[in-house]
Amino acid sequence: MSDSQQRDSPDPIDNPSIRGEDSMTASSCALSGADHNEQGVALFRKGDHAGACASFTAALEQNPRLAEAYNNRGTVRQALGDMLGALADFGSALNLAPRYYDACCNRGIVRAAMGDHAGALFDFNTALVLKPQQAAIYLRRAAAQRALKQLPGAVADCNEAIRLNPNDSQAYHLRARLHNYRWNFPAAAADFDKALELYPRGPRDPVRLCRLHVGRASVYYHVGDEAVAWESYRAAYALHPQIYAQFCVSTVEENIRNCLADTLASYTKHLSANPADRLTWSLRGMTMLILGRKSEAWSDFEELSRRGRFEKLLAVLIDRVGDADDRARAQKLLDASSPSPSA
Repeated sequence: MSDSQQRDSPDPIDNPSIRGEDSMTASSCALSGADHNEQGVALFRKGDHAGACASFTAALEQNPRLAEAYNNRGTVRQALGDMLGALADFGSALNLAPRYYDACCNRGIVRAAMGDHAGALFDFNTALVLKPQQAAIYLRRAAAQRALKQLPGAVADCNEAIRLNPNDSQAYHLRARLHNYRWNFPAAAADFDKALELYPRGPRDPVRLCRLHVGRASVYYHVGDEAVAWESYRAAYALHPQIYAQFCVSTVEENIRNCLADTLASYTKHLSANPADRLTWSLRGMTMLILGRKSEAWSDFEELSRRGRFEKLLAVLIDRVGDADDRARAQKLLDASSPSPSA
């Protein structure tokens, strides 16, 4: 992995983890280990992953102590989805060269992808000792610490990543999520806004952008700005209804896991003081539906419908977690909310 690489799914064609020269220098019958390695690099850059993997294997047959070839083959195996093979290759590279920065970063990325966040944290710690000014690795270490619930350390790493690269939308996005987990909603709202402001121009990643909008909506709900919350939910839905539904449901499920009693009490208290708040009726209803408390869920959904338009944004969430009866009831409320055709 290069010093600046920070995407969860790097483009293998441009992945600087693959090390070597651009040209092949000898015929296949006389290739040394280093030559096979160069051949693998060239094939990888052309998108021939299988051929590249074979060339790196040939390099290691010629020279079993070529740490670079282990790292390169690990990168190819990662791109091919062979995480166990990649993990073994990065480990072999580090056994031969314990201060090999790229292999250290790459193993950390694979460990994180496999759910070994403690192992990933170890590798990112080592990488930052080797090269302490890498914003991307601070961000990856922050993600590992978040998964391990080491939230203060994760926030500190996001702060350092932003100091080193103040225009990184992903760093603000991750810090916003961390502030949200710690119920620091004003700070989270500011970071979500900054992440949207810095979001790269050009082709958009609907998954990341949906997650950004859903997170922003949840935070602005807690801040008390229902208008901005609805705006973000609608933006996420417009990008991709199913991805929007996935992230909305996962957000409710996370609230259930982390603070169910506080969440329900907050919704109920808020509705007592603000019975016209349609978003809170929606959120409490979805929480009840996910918990299997259907009668309470539908009491909230029907109250929501009586107080205004029952929206497709909610129906798609019910469709994701409910059964056939729930879907039919949601459709009935949608139909009742639709304007009647002119005579």
